[in-house]
Amino acid sequence: MNISEVKDLMAQFDQSSLREFSFKTDESELTFSKNEYTAPVAPVTTAAPVSAPVEVAAAQAPQAWTDSYQMLRQ
Repeated sequence: MNISEVKDLMAQFDQSSLREFSFKTDESELTFSKNEYTAPVAPVTTAAPVSAPVEVAAAQAPQAWTDSYQMLRQ
């Protein structure tokens, strides 16, 4: 079965009133469904997030303070 045949079957299924359709040959198997299905969800266990280390920059005085200090020292 080639892709154009599969697309044709999908289009026909979409336009039909069928809710489910299965097609099986020796080489392939297709199943279409319009029914909503929610797969059971297994509980997920996750480790607590680990924060990346953060570098702390040395505090720097505002430029105006530095300029004033330099003027006072002269």
